[in-house]
Amino acid sequence: MSSRARYSTAGPSTARTPAPPSSSVNPAYQPLAHPLNETGLRDLRNLRNQNHLRKLQEHVRQAVDSLTDAAALMNERSSTANDNYQKRKKKLERDGKEPTEDDEKSGEHVKKLKQDVETMTGGIEAAVRQTIDAEQTVKFMEDSLETANSRVSVNAAAAQSQTQRSQRRQRGMDDGEDMPDFDPTLPGTAPATQVVVPSNLFRQRIESDRNRYQALSHYTRYGQNNHYIGFKKAVHESSHPTDSIAPPLPNAKTWFSEAGPPPPGVTNDDSDDDIAIASEKISTKCPLTLQELKEPVKSRLCPHSYEKKAMIDLIRQGGVHTVQCPVTGCAKMLTEHDLVHDASLTRKIKRIQQARNDVMSDDEEDSRMPESVDSGDDIDDVDDATDVQRPRKKSVAPKMEQTLRPRRNAGGGGSIPIYEYDETYA
Repeated sequence: MSSRARYSTAGPSTARTPAPPSSSVNPAYQPLAHPLNETGLRDLRNLRNQNHLRKLQEHVRQAVDSLTDAAALMNERSSTANDNYQKRKKKLERDGKEPTEDDEKSGEHVKKLKQDVETMTGGIEAAVRQTIDAEQTVKFMEDSLETANSRVSVNAAAAQSQTQRSQRRQRGMDDGEDMPDFDPTLPGTAPATQVVVPSNLFRQRIESDRNRYQALSHYTRYGQNNHYIGFKKAVHESSHPTDSIAPPLPNAKTWFSEAGPPPPGVTNDDSDDDIAIASEKISTKCPLTLQELKEPVKSRLCPHSYEKKAMIDLIRQGGVHTVQCPVTGCAKMLTEHDLVHDASLTRKIKRIQQARNDVMSDDEEDSRMPESVDSGDDIDDVDDATDVQRPRKKSVAPKMEQTLRPRRNAGGGGSIPIYEYDETYA
């Protein structure tokens, strides 16, 4: 059986050189020669009505919240480490003992940690300001789109009206009627409509708004911004994590100077007249469930906190999706969008709850101790007491109550209502 050899008729293979990448260059922009037609106007309206800018606005707000939480957590840990070191140092002094080498290293570590945290907090504060500027830019973009839509619509309507007049004039000429010569001074006559370019309007409006915004003082740009106030407040409170009531937050006008903002917790003037935001009074119970807060959320519109699930269930029921703040005396109407998670608030509530549990535990421990007549001696440690024991001290768990009172900025200017609410122990 013969076999046939199959020969390839293809020529020798040659390596193909790849074609050079084509460089795509956008053509030069050509301005509008005529006003936008109905299709162009509809596209411009759709651009304004899209949610891209709203989503960007929400991302900016989330960025501010994340920066605030990071700064608060850093300062809280630094302050807690310093408080623990100071307690250890005082105990050694009270016991008449010299600090060990480890104690000295701990002191150096705490000092360096504080310096690093202050430096990083300054960087985060600068980022918060930039984010607030970005938020304003988004608002300028929204306003510019609105201006462009309005002006272009008016321009298109004027052009259409002029076109209709020209068409009527042309039909009259075709019918043999004698049409008067065009006179721009006569009522009802006008020159050709000038074309309004939307992109030019957009850029001009944004540039104007930016220049006006950048000319404002730092106090006006940031000191009256709720996000920036929240940042300063969170850093201030986290600098006093073990205090039952943090010192008042200095007036916003003391936050800024020609040399830059003062360090966290430092004020240019400690007079009482500069105090605008008093120390807070926080309730650890939800106004709806009357139970201890486990997953608290705060309102953007008022200084109140709620249990997340209970408040969301209240908002969603009935299909209204808007409810009045459940705290007595507060008339703010809230939606689910107005509820935000506050990590700093959550940590502070947990500290208050832990402190209360510690007091209750100490009270139970003291109740098991035998009572005896006090000898009048100071005994710092129960374990050191041999023949004489201290009388049992009755401890009462602090009861947290909440009151709210609006307060005006004492420094004048802006007159932003600032709500103050303090921790009160009964």
